Amino acid sequence: MRTPGPVLAYRRRRTKAVEEQIDAVERALGVLGYPWISLPLHIRVALREYQLGDTWARVQKFCRLMLAYYGAMYVTALVRNEPWNPGAMVAFLFFTLPLWLIIPTFWAPRYRRRYLLVAACVAAISACAEARTKGGILRPWVLQSVSSEVAAVERAIFRARRDHQTVARGRHFRQADLRRHAERVVAALRAAEGRLDVDRQDVALEALSGLLIGIASSAGAGRIGALLPESITDRYKDVRVRDWEVLRTAAVALAITGAAVAVGLLGLEEAAAWAVIAGVFMLAALAAFGSQWRRQIPILDLFRPS
Repeated sequence: MRTPGPVLAYRRRRTKAVEEQIDAVERALGVLGYPWISLPLHIRVALREYQLGDTWARVQKFCRLMLAYYGAMYVTALVRNEPWNPGAMVAFLFFTLPLWLIIPTFWAPRYRRRYLLVAACVAAISACAEARTKGGILRPWVLQSVSSEVAAVERAIFRARRDHQTVARGRHFRQADLRRHAERVVAALRAAEGRLDVDRQDVALEALSGLLIGIASSAGAGRIGALLPESITDRYKDVRVRDWEVLRTAAVALAITGAAVAVGLLGLEEAAAWAVIAGVFMLAALAAFGSQWRRQIPILDLFRPS
């Protein structure tokens, strides 16, 4: 069967975009003091697969929103005791088409997360290169971007043992080994990032990017239990680093739940109740996640009044 022309055109565009990203990363490594490094094949494949999974994950998210909107219209009609006649076009655009697309893309979010660590390391390397080339009044802002990207890498490191799905449930000894290794790798990253405040920043950025490319290489090859060599991580074997993201997310959800219960007891109108819940969400998310608070917006959607 011959592949349709639009599919071939999409594949060519996606391949070109990934190749441009790879070229940009190799230029960034050259700026950071690693001009001899050429990204190995497994990193290139990981970036391509990440882009594929990300594209289809966006399609699936859009389809979920369409189905949620269609369901909200249906529930609203039932609550108001109104006849439900959406029409053929509305039913096709908001129900049939999203349902037809969401089934074959069900794998996409999980597939995207499998290569998230490689993509996060690449983004952090690009931020390091930008910080090294920028100076003057722009340097504090680009260094803040480096810190944010490294924080994203840390989250991906802690999630790697779940996202790669190479360990069956109940194999606690393997999960414990991977968790301890993740703590040591994060501790090494934090120590390298901390040198930005001590050493010459160009030297510190070079050392930090060296760790990042090593993590990306190991993650792309599936070696999540050896993201960095033991010669680097052994010095941090007594350092305890915890992943508090789950607890912080639970705290934000608890704050929103409390706000929803409070507005229900006060008997506020729907508009006022939603304003109070949204305000509590923003305050709780900012307190728990800082500049990354927008990642918690999907939690707020669960409490959105229909």
